[in-house]
Parts: sequence; C-alpha cells; structure tokens
Amino acid sequence: VWGTREVANVENFFLEFEIAVKRFYVTQWQIQLQNSSKLTIYRSFKEYYGEETYLCDLEARHLRRCLSKFRISDHCLEIETGRRDGILMEDRVCKLCLANGNIIIEDEMHFLLQCPSYNDIRLKLLPHDILAANKCFALFVSIMTNNDYALQLNIAQLLYEDFKKRSSLLKTLEPDT
Repeated sequence: VWGTREVANVENFFLEFEIAVKRFYVTQWQIQLQNSSKLTIYRSFKEYYGEETYLCDLEARHLRRCLSKFRISDHCLEIETGRRDGILMEDRVCKLCLANGNIIIEDEMHFLLQCPSYNDIRLKLLPHDILAANKCFALFVSIMTNNDYALQLNIAQLLYEDFKKRSSLLKTLEPDT
C-alpha cells in the first residue's frame, strides 16, 4: 500500500490500519508500564490493556476516583511521597504504626489490609473470607483484580474512609504550634 499508493479495498485498509495503530499503542503502554518506577504496584495486578469494570460500575465519583488514584499510586501514602522526595524505601514507614512502636513500610498493601489503625473500617466493609485470610501480597492482587461489584464498592469505600481517617489521625500526631 505505502509503496504503490493504491488501496484495493479502502474498508479493509482502514480496519488493518486501526488494528496496527492499536497494537502499537498497547505495546508502547506495556513498555512504559514495565519501565516505570512509580507503577510497580500497578503492574502487579494490571495484566492487560483495557477498561477496568469499576470505572463503569461505581457510580459515586468520589469512590471511583479514590480507587483509581490508589491503584496508580497517586496518593499520599509514605511509599509514594517518599519516592517523590527521594527517601529510601526502608524509611517510608507508617507514622501511625511508628507511633505505636512498630516500624512498617506504609505501602498500599499495608494500608489496605494490615495497618491496625483501620481495623474497624475493615471489619465493617470487608467480607469475612478476606478478613480471615492471610494478609499476603497474593490476597492484595486478588482483591485488586476482582471484578465483583460488591467487593469493588466495599474496597473503594474502605479506601475512602481509610484516607479520611489517616488524615485525621496524622493531625493528632503533629506537635502543637
């Protein structure tokens, strides 16, 4: 086609061209995803290019936004703010756990499943099987890839409430000025 500048079937040409452009885009997306230091957690559960079901299913904009930002590490957890500020990974600790004498990196999994500061919210919003499960990385990935509407809604609500509580609790740790 490119050499002769003639197209035998215009419809087929445009279909093949569209497929080639999409394939190129997805390949570039995969390369950028693999090479990004910021998207380490995201690539652990985002295996394919495509729209996530929660983007259509979750009607409440604030919940959809909260879940989206959490998934792509656009949040205020120490794992992300420390990365932006050049703080060593081992020094990006959960300030709430540190206040109780525990030195634990505040990453997405700790925040969602492990930090004792949010146990009350987890008890209210997570199903019993998740609460009873070993809080390992495989469980975290399973939750983040789950397309069940009820679970997505509860996770989004959990994150929203956790972030609000985190902000409030961190203010109590600040020295009075």
